[in-house]
Amino acid sequence: MRNAFPSPSGAMRGVRARPVVEPARDLDWLLPVAAIIAIELGLWLFAWRAGAATSPLFTRYGTIGYLILSVVGLVAFLYQLSIMALRREPHPLRCSAEMIRNNAPRILIIVVAVQLNVLSGAAFSAIKTAMPNLIPYWVDPYAVAFEQRLFGADPYLLSQRLFGWATPAIDFVYATWLAVQIVAFYVLVLLKPSPLKTRALLSHSLSWLILGIVGAYLLSSVGPIFYDRVYGGHEFAGLLGTLDHAPVATQTSDMLWRAYSLHTKEIASGISAMPSLHVAMAFWLAMVVRAGCPRGQFLAWIYFGLICLGSVHLGWHYVSDGVIGTTGAALIWGIAGCLVRGVPPKNGAEVFAQAGS
Repeated sequence: MRNAFPSPSGAMRGVRARPVVEPARDLDWLLPVAAIIAIELGLWLFAWRAGAATSPLFTRYGTIGYLILSVVGLVAFLYQLSIMALRREPHPLRCSAEMIRNNAPRILIIVVAVQLNVLSGAAFSAIKTAMPNLIPYWVDPYAVAFEQRLFGADPYLLSQRLFGWATPAIDFVYATWLAVQIVAFYVLVLLKPSPLKTRALLSHSLSWLILGIVGAYLLSSVGPIFYDRVYGGHEFAGLLGTLDHAPVATQTSDMLWRAYSLHTKEIASGISAMPSLHVAMAFWLAMVVRAGCPRGQFLAWIYFGLICLGSVHLGWHYVSDGVIGTTGAALIWGIAGCLVRGVPPKNGAEVFAQAGS
């Protein structure tokens, strides 16, 4: 008589077991990000020992970082107090203390993340400032010749004809880039652990290292806004008309040039154009919003487009800078996606496929 109860192996025959997916942890991104920042600090130490780099402004960056964290913490605390007031909580302070105690591990993670960001920002600025002492600027003449042949004129001239009337608005939007990046970083750090959070913060740090340091050194350039000051001549004299209506770009470029020419240490100093980190990180932000909040991606892509436009219109970058920055950011986003899934990419096509997911 045939057994009425099939064996477990027979019952499961042809059925693929589902892989066990472990819950996301903050250590999934914190440890590799710490390793990336350790590499940045190592690169700074190399440049410093070679006599090319100065000491990083850890104190200034730390003051800014922890000031922002304090404001964020105060706002979160006041928000919780208002919620408890609406609920008529009889002991709001005791409840707040208990909430802080229960969330102590997350709070510690946030403090460590801010400290890592401080170290990264200070090291990055010092490395970027040291670049012309190690690798002289060389890409600009080739980029100018290539784009003049490709577009028939310098791209900023074409942008002036089309969007010259909007220069003040373009200048304002471009000036928001740093604030938007800071907000995006803090929002991600404050979120609960998730694969998207890990992918976003990992690709964020990789972009600053690979594009902002390695790429900038390999493609050492100053961009149109500094071209005439570095190489001489009047190749980009036409930018003066645009910059007359772009006060933020004018003041920022003057500050950067003063730090470069006088060899002084300033917050966010250092001149480099290719690849465009502004464009790359605007693309990164659009990918994060696309994955985490699809309804908001339309605004994120508009912002990306405006940063692309502003980078050329205001003379900060060549079109090539934005193309290389976007391509690099897409590759890094794809690689980060493969790493988060635990499956190393087999080829370039797979990386681009992950970039689109």
